[in-house]
Amino acid sequence: MFLFMILFLPLISIFLCLHSSDKSVIVVSGLGFIFGIIECFFIALFLYMHKVLENSFLNVFLHFFVNENFLPILIAYLIYFFATKDSVEFRLKAFFPFAVAFYSVYFPYFLIASDGVVYSFFDLFLHPLMIFSMLFFVTISLVNVYNFAKNKSVSRIILHSFIALVVIVLPSVFESLIYMKIFTLLAYALVIAYVLLGIVYFFVSVRKTESALL
Repeated sequence: MFLFMILFLPLISIFLCLHSSDKSVIVVSGLGFIFGIIECFFIALFLYMHKVLENSFLNVFLHFFVNENFLPILIAYLIYFFATKDSVEFRLKAFFPFAVAFYSVYFPYFLIASDGVVYSFFDLFLHPLMIFSMLFFVTISLVNVYNFAKNKSVSRIILHSFIALVVIVLPSVFESLIYMKIFTLLAYALVIAYVLLGIVYFFVSVRKTESALL
């Protein structure tokens, strides 16, 4: 189980590099991996990750949302997005291989630095799958927003922007519920549904000729 937590996202990153017809995805993944190392290095130098969280759902949620699921990848991806000269469509589709490679480094570091050596079934098995699904859903939403923006479909832009927000918030909600042991069985059921939907949608997408992925 520990190996699954460590190796799942790197294996997905390798799969994307091998599967994509556009081999520039290898460069994108390499950049994501490098950004992951750099951020972990700076966090290790300047921040103390291990925290005893207050018994407050909001505080726990903000900890996971800000430190795990939102701010780290946002910083890395925005640097990549504005530093490269590729088309906007390419850069948006590149979010998935970039983010998967980034989390290949950042995700195990975050768990080890935050929690020490005790890991739950959720951390060892469901957590990496949930991160994978979140990154995939966000990529699809970003590409949809861009496509609807080209067609000037305001209502659909708003809808898919909202979907992007929801799919990136939900993992932190699920993790907070499990961490605080609130509605635990329901939280596990929702995580499993979220994960299964992401996995099925991913494999349907990669089989399409005109995929939203690279």
